[in-house]
Amino acid sequence: MLTNIYTHRNELAEKVQELETLLQGSKLMVDEALESIEKLQEENQRFTEALEFYADRETYTDDRQYTSTGTLVHTGFTKIECDCGEKARRALRGEST
Repeated sequence: MLTNIYTHRNELAEKVQELETLLQGSKLMVDEALESIEKLQEENQRFTEALEFYADRETYTDDRQYTSTGTLVHTGFTKIECDCGEKARRALRGEST
């Protein structure tokens, strides 16, 4: 009877060790998943900012300046002309836009 108790105790100890090992592995997987999620959220934010820039109608209007009499004196470049796709390239490289 006492031998059975020791045998059962050893089996339980082995099972606990297996479960602890599995738990450690699961914790590592969760940590890696959380890190991946954070990177994807940052990437999504960069892409969203770039898309918002290109979707904004103001990006395609020029900076016209008029005199007090209403005469056009300067037609500036549009934001899109000044950007030339740089925001998109920065977002794709992982840089802030």
